[in-house]
Amino acid sequence: LVEVTPIPTIRRNLDDTVANQYNTRGVATDFGSDLGVIGITNLQNLKGNIRIKSTLSWQTAKSVAKLDSIDNDLFVPFVRNNQGENKLSFTTQLRKKISANDNVSIGVIMDNYKISYIDSIYDNDYRRFVTSADINGKLMMYRTYLQWYHKTGEKVTAYSGLLFQFFGMNKELSVEPRLGLKIDVNPKNTLDFGFGLHSQTQPKVEYFYQEYDPSSERYNLTNEDLGFTKSMHLVAGYQYLINKNFRIKAEGYYQHLYNVPVKESFPEFSMINTGDQFGIPREDSLLNKGTGRNYGLELTAEKFLNNDWYFLFTASLFDSKYRGFDNIWRNTAFDGNYVLNLLGGYEHRLGENSTMTADIRTVWAGGKRYTPINVIQSIRQGEEVRDWSLAYSEKYGDYFRTDLRFGIRINRKKFSHEWAVDLQNITGYKSIFYQAWDPKEHEIYTVYQQGFLPMLLYRIHF
Repeated sequence: LVEVTPIPTIRRNLDDTVANQYNTRGVATDFGSDLGVIGITNLQNLKGNIRIKSTLSWQTAKSVAKLDSIDNDLFVPFVRNNQGENKLSFTTQLRKKISANDNVSIGVIMDNYKISYIDSIYDNDYRRFVTSADINGKLMMYRTYLQWYHKTGEKVTAYSGLLFQFFGMNKELSVEPRLGLKIDVNPKNTLDFGFGLHSQTQPKVEYFYQEYDPSSERYNLTNEDLGFTKSMHLVAGYQYLINKNFRIKAEGYYQHLYNVPVKESFPEFSMINTGDQFGIPREDSLLNKGTGRNYGLELTAEKFLNNDWYFLFTASLFDSKYRGFDNIWRNTAFDGNYVLNLLGGYEHRLGENSTMTADIRTVWAGGKRYTPINVIQSIRQGEEVRDWSLAYSEKYGDYFRTDLRFGIRINRKKFSHEWAVDLQNITGYKSIFYQAWDPKEHEIYTVYQQGFLPMLLYRIHF
């Protein structure tokens, strides 16, 4: 049902929250979330080398967002969003060791979702608050799988499996084979190969967005028959063990995505780009006609903890593209092209039960892709207008961050506890989060990510 309610303009003393990171000018934001998880696991070892492991869990997640538009001391509520999801899951796996070279596993996973979602947006044309979604629904997902581990001699290990997924919302069944192969050429050289088909549902609330039908004067659910987004994965890797404490590894991969939801009236849109901003796209009438591709090379150099220190260096070079309803290849929102990570650490025993730790981590990544603002149209319409004919064609500057941490860990008989000082982004470098349009100043402004942030930490491990 859609509710339309007049909203008066109200005077309040509210602060513009653009200075609080990840926000836009002229907006006061109030956001909160809760997460709770509880579960129980049972493990049984039976005769005949059979093991059965079962888990029952319940998870709840809630979030509330309120956005108010500010004009001097006037403000207008323009977004009210309340989301809730409860998930009851049951999993069980039977694993049997047939021989020293063969293991077989059979499993079942059942997920029951109960979701609530209220989404209200202020309509400037009618000066009214429109509740475009008011949902209380249930979804079921059933999965069952078969896995086989087989080792041939001392050099070849094969992993194969078959997964069945059934989604109760649209009654769709997906069959997904998986295959992995590991070849130990000699004690220092290893080859890896992998293939798999994978399927994924859309964000749960996406199935309940509504479209207005003027002929019937009703709002209809147009996304409830959306199918799985699917992908095919191919991976090949090589590892060289220089010595027992140091290895290098190279891995190439290719991923083909299909059945991606796109929209005919918004041909540049694709659900592939979901997650590049806070929130989920509000789009109706989606069709499983989009495609995408990702391919790249990952390099790793790792020294394991030895003589009190370790390090890990990874480099990822990649290309990420998608096609919307118009079938044109474009960069995805995540096509940063490269990510470099360097992690190093030192651990020194201070006594029989205590250890001093020091860690440093640096990340350098290609900038985020974005759709440029059409300045002329933004001035004419008095609000931000993006030039979607150039979707994700532009790129912000590179992301850079270095974190430093010092800590002391004390081990007790049944638990350990740790004190640490965590100095995040010690260089204070502020990477660009996004750019937006200021309709009053007629200018593009930039919102930056978090600068230097020191933190104190205390943690207990049981």
